[in-house]
Amino acid sequence: MKKKYKILLAVVVILVVVYFCLPYYARQALIYWYPSIDDLSMFEKHTVRKADSSWMWGIAKDYNTYELSPEDNAYLDDFRTVSFLVIQNDSIVYEEYRSGWNDTKTSNIFSSTKSIVGLLVGAAYDEGKIASLDDPVGKYIPEFNEGKKKNITIRHLLTMSGGLNWDEAYASLFSVTTHGYYGNDLYDLVTGLDVIEEPGKQFSYRSGDTQILAFVVEKATGKSISDYAEEKIGVRIDVKIAGWADYDTKMNNIVNTGEYFDLMFVNNTNYSKFVNLNALENITDLVQSETPDLYGFIPQELWDGVKIHNNVYAVPTYKDSSMTQFWMLDDTYVQKYNIDVEGIKDFATLNDALQTIKEGEGKSVYPMKLAQGSTFNGFFNGYDDLAGGVSAIGVWYEDEERKVVSLLEQDDVKEKLNWLHKWYQDGIINPDANVVTDGGKQSIFGSAQGWPAAATTWAFNNGIDKYDLTQVFGPMYATGTIQGSMNAISANSKYKAEALKVLELMNTDSKFRDMCAYGTEGNYMEYSEDGTVQKLRDDWNWPSYTQGTFFILSTQTDGDPDAWEQVKKQNETAVSSTCLGFALDITKKVKYGEENVLVVKVQNMSPSGRWYTGSGIIRPVHLLIDNQAHFNRNGITLTTPTLEDDYTASKTGALNIEATGYSDSTNSNVYMEVTVLDADGKDLGSDKYNPPRRVQRKQRSTQVLHLPCL
Repeated sequence: MKKKYKILLAVVVILVVVYFCLPYYARQALIYWYPSIDDLSMFEKHTVRKADSSWMWGIAKDYNTYELSPEDNAYLDDFRTVSFLVIQNDSIVYEEYRSGWNDTKTSNIFSSTKSIVGLLVGAAYDEGKIASLDDPVGKYIPEFNEGKKKNITIRHLLTMSGGLNWDEAYASLFSVTTHGYYGNDLYDLVTGLDVIEEPGKQFSYRSGDTQILAFVVEKATGKSISDYAEEKIGVRIDVKIAGWADYDTKMNNIVNTGEYFDLMFVNNTNYSKFVNLNALENITDLVQSETPDLYGFIPQELWDGVKIHNNVYAVPTYKDSSMTQFWMLDDTYVQKYNIDVEGIKDFATLNDALQTIKEGEGKSVYPMKLAQGSTFNGFFNGYDDLAGGVSAIGVWYEDEERKVVSLLEQDDVKEKLNWLHKWYQDGIINPDANVVTDGGKQSIFGSAQGWPAAATTWAFNNGIDKYDLTQVFGPMYATGTIQGSMNAISANSKYKAEALKVLELMNTDSKFRDMCAYGTEGNYMEYSEDGTVQKLRDDWNWPSYTQGTFFILSTQTDGDPDAWEQVKKQNETAVSSTCLGFALDITKKVKYGEENVLVVKVQNMSPSGRWYTGSGIIRPVHLLIDNQAHFNRNGITLTTPTLEDDYTASKTGALNIEATGYSDSTNSNVYMEVTVLDADGKDLGSDKYNPPRRVQRKQRSTQVLHLPCL
């Protein structure tokens, strides 16, 4: 008996000796035996701070209505599954926890880490900390600058084709996987691996490749993998685009119904209204405390321009925020008649150039093509319209007294109108300018607000090969020019600080700005060798000017590389209107959802009184609102082109009715029915469009009807 105890004791002693002779990772493996999700306590931990906001999976309408079959349950039991989650589209349809687990209990995530590390490699690359995915690993880890390991690139590790001697033997006590899992010398382990296959040739599932990538990220960023994850993994952005045709309607509905949103594009058409409805957050202090880089990047003039009651309720878009007016002439005629375009600075010098072209080209050519209801862009330059949308009133931008005047009564505006009248009489302006609705194409003269590089776009839109420019006004900051593009935060948003941080990123991170403007790399756009953007598709529909600054935005490959610098220089030299920061606000005078009374007051000014009976009396004015589908003003024309011949031959004639339709809806089905009556009201004939003709918003729909007339 004693002999048996001695043998047993000897075996125990031998086992203890052997145990302590084993490497550390092997001793840990014998203690914990096999990798498990319960192993969390054995590892050193670094808590990655949860983002202040995060996107959550929604719950489907049929959540947990499905019953697992016995076969499904057996399958999950065989694999000792503790949580089972099914997500379809954007919602959870089934959720189940087993063996005492729930949705709050933490565990190891094992190979899910591979996706996180890969994401962080991408973040480091976007940030420029990793220059290229084809960089050799040895650029970041010195131990990979020797032997065959110097041929291994980051891309090889991402695709698990590094060719290193890593095996996935989880049950082997002395495997490299066991060593990596339980050991405390992971860096030495992965840097000591040998190459057994040519890198980049063969995929082989190797966890060691991911371990090496983690060290690459640490070396490239100077931060631990956990710290970098905490910094880069955060807010999910869900962008919803509203088309311009129904933008105002949608935004009003969102605000009036209290629909939840975090960020919204606003401009001077709705900004003050939404502020007065208490729909937008006052960010005066928040933007400085939470996003100081954003506040410091945008010039103070722009912050002043978006103030209401001395508070800031929106982040202005720092782009062509000042207004600069350009006149342009078709280069073909500039060269033909040796015109000094840069010498044209006012209407008088413009007249000389236009008259020269007119005299040279003859009666059939009209150097200035205008259309119904328009003069040309920038006619009221120099007057601040107070962001009220009423162009007939304003304040001269240099007037320190800030006197509001009627623009049509100002001497300089009257002079411009006289020039227009003269040009119409001289045949410089097309004679049908008061009738046509689209007369600007191929106009020799043009007027636009922007910057020099935009001339290429202006020329293309007008069907001109090249325009030569002259700057005639500006640059000038006004409330209206600044409030043309802003982003505001909902007063009901749960993530106000996060929303501001998104805007900060959009104004300070070039890569993120490019993705918002052009779409994701590889799908919508790609970068050329010179760093410019080559668009791959034209269906990215998030308007760039609604997002963030132009000045960190990459230019397109076929564009002017100096374009944004031109804009920035204009802003830097801009003068501010004396009314900067003041916006005309009538929202308190308007009853939303109720009947409003519009009143016009006519002042009796001699000799006008004799022409207008009742002048000076305040009269009610009826506001005429067109239906969604209607005829354009002066848009119906009746002609009888063959009446003389037809009447002689058959005592009948053809009545041609030409009508131009308009629809506010892009999906309207519009038809026209015509009935011809004689002087006594007798029906002489009728006709109708059949089938209905689809009319698009702001597009002409012209049809000629032929009706017999007695």
